Amino acid sequence: MSILVHSILNAYPMDSMVSEIDADGLPVYDRPYNADDLRDVISRMVTDGIYPDYLDEMAPSLKGGAWYIGCGGAIAGGLYIPSAEELKVIDQTDIATGQYAYLCVAGRYDINARDGAIYARISENPSEQPVRTDSIYELILARVDWRGSLTDLRASSSMCGIVSAVNKIDADSFMAELKLAVQRFDLEVGNLSTLPPGTTPEVTIRKPEMLDGTTYIDFAIPRGPKGDPGKDADRPPTVYVQPADKVPPEEPGNVWFIDSEGEGVHTISDMKVYERRGLFPDNAVYPGDNLYPGGIGRWASHKFSPSMIATE
Repeated sequence: MSILVHSILNAYPMDSMVSEIDADGLPVYDRPYNADDLRDVISRMVTDGIYPDYLDEMAPSLKGGAWYIGCGGAIAGGLYIPSAEELKVIDQTDIATGQYAYLCVAGRYDINARDGAIYARISENPSEQPVRTDSIYELILARVDWRGSLTDLRASSSMCGIVSAVNKIDADSFMAELKLAVQRFDLEVGNLSTLPPGTTPEVTIRKPEMLDGTTYIDFAIPRGPKGDPGKDADRPPTVYVQPADKVPPEEPGNVWFIDSEGEGVHTISDMKVYERRGLFPDNAVYPGDNLYPGGIGRWASHKFSPSMIATE
């Protein structure tokens, strides 16, 4: 039997050894590494965005008629960009009528600028997208219009995002099953948002704003398990409607409506969400206690107050 062994020489990191001495007496290394090798590794370990709960989280602010970006850190295309001080990026008076200033943090890689940069980019387009080429990789932190109105874009995954150890989830299947499940409560699904992995899910009931109005239930669900390298996760949290003796998979963010399975009209006796505690980004336990990605898992009940649910 013939056994094939394929040598992957760009596996990273590996010691670079001197393989020979050239004609000028200089060493020749067998594994030449560049910074883009490390950026590629970082980009497969964490998502782009700003670091949560670190310094000022690069928050935009208006002071004395000028816009500033607070201190913090970001990952842009695998490049780590720290900023230890608050930086002025543009005066409000420099934004002419009909213009928008996009406040950016970016990695720059061309021959004229090899750095991480924080700046404002002026445009007349109200829906400008980040510039991402071989020479520059932008995260847009915020948009400021000529009237001084700020739109914070740090939480937008397409514009900036929050640094996370997993990729974003596709919530379409979650939403479809959630809508079916909450119909039994005579509620409507409201807002669905994602949280950093390992954080506690949030469930909120919104009262009707007018007589006989709709009652909404909002969910904030932790992002799901990590996908394969370079790919989004394909196992988002989901909703299960089943009896108490059929426990769903204990994956963070899964929602379990406990069903009586009675004849005719079913009864939902409890709603539980599988929560994980003791994980990053809770800086009280990480990295000091080094729990990530461990922690404690449990099914936690979420009770609805009768006064919050619409009745006939």
